[in-house]
Amino acid sequence: STEQARIFNQVELVGGGMYHGQRKKPKEPEEEFILYLKEHGASEHTVDSCLAALRLFFRLYGEISAENLDAFRRYLMER
Repeated sequence: STEQARIFNQVELVGGGMYHGQRKKPKEPEEEFILYLKEHGASEHTVDSCLAALRLFFRLYGEISAENLDAFRRYLMER
């Protein structure tokens, strides 16, 4: 969706657009994040959970900062 694209374009989740030392075709940050998680052995459930948490974070806070990350941690602990 447009909202998801806006959210994930705000942050580069996997650094530098490099893959095993080679330049690769740019992908959507969400696709990059999913690939990163899977390459590091994450299960489908873990991928789904991570994406849900990331989407919630950006819906609530809009940008990454130490203050926002701490607020999000507190938010999750209170639920």
